[in-house]
Amino acid sequence: MSPLGSLLARRRLVLVLPLIAISIGAAVALAVRNTSQPCSIGGQPTSVYEWREDAWRSPKAQRDLVDAAVQLCVSTVHVDLTAAAVADVGERQDLIDDLLALVAMAERSDIRIAGLAGDPWWPTPEGLVDASAVLDLVADVNLRLAPGTSVDSLHIDAEPWSLTEWSSRREQWSIDFVSFIEHVVAHRDRLPGEKVQLAFLVPYWFDGTNGEAPLIEIDGRTASPFAHLVDADHGGVSYVVMAYRDRALGEGGIVDLIADEMASDVPIVLAIETVGVEPASITFADDGFELLDVQLRLVHEAQEAGGRPLSGVVINDLAGLRQLAAAVRE
Repeated sequence: MSPLGSLLARRRLVLVLPLIAISIGAAVALAVRNTSQPCSIGGQPTSVYEWREDAWRSPKAQRDLVDAAVQLCVSTVHVDLTAAAVADVGERQDLIDDLLALVAMAERSDIRIAGLAGDPWWPTPEGLVDASAVLDLVADVNLRLAPGTSVDSLHIDAEPWSLTEWSSRREQWSIDFVSFIEHVVAHRDRLPGEKVQLAFLVPYWFDGTNGEAPLIEIDGRTASPFAHLVDADHGGVSYVVMAYRDRALGEGGIVDLIADEMASDVPIVLAIETVGVEPASITFADDGFELLDVQLRLVHEAQEAGGRPLSGVVINDLAGLRQLAAAVRE
């Protein structure tokens, strides 16, 4: 049985899928059946980003989203909450109601729901207000949920390095980014209820390895932006390292790119890409579900062997992951 067949066969659901042919030269029947053994991608719990707001704002969309997560062996789905940054009172309440309904529906299928939001301009005073508004919404929803149930976390994707202004003011943007995280965490800590778990997306080169991120001085210490984030030692905060490659091992592979981050004392989540982008070496879009599973298993094994396991893996995004799985079934 192919790696995808093994994944799908372990999901706790009664569902029979059609006979499919796969490229390794054998035809196998993929079946999802009752079992006490949960499935995963790459041998570890995996979450996925869903950036399309219309993919979770209606009952039908919510059912489709949860069904897709179950069938793809995804444990957590992060839904885009960026709209909360500019929502009026009525729109905000609609977001809360929809999110509460989604969390309840997902829980019945053992799927966790988490938040996702961001804008390249958020590491500015104006952007901090928007980020805080999204965080407020997540905290509000969690206060309304029963004990033991919550919006699992909030991943913040603020990427000033994607702006054209980055090249001319990399040092100031990097300082602003570190300061932005400090202020978001401080705002989180002032909110009522249990602290929302936060994760911030950073590029693998934020550790200064390729010269793209400048050394910056904060409080008398000159270091890479990532080193300053480690120094801050924020509780309940992890970093999602965008090590976008389609292979685990070797020079320039995923394990190599995240080596410095994994040597730190902060929780590290690996982000990988399945969207069709260029160059092809930074995405699994053209490589298939089986190779994705194999390479993530290699990453998992390498980190376990080194005594520094990842805190998680997140896939960008659900649409890309569904296309990979659909290609296997064709």
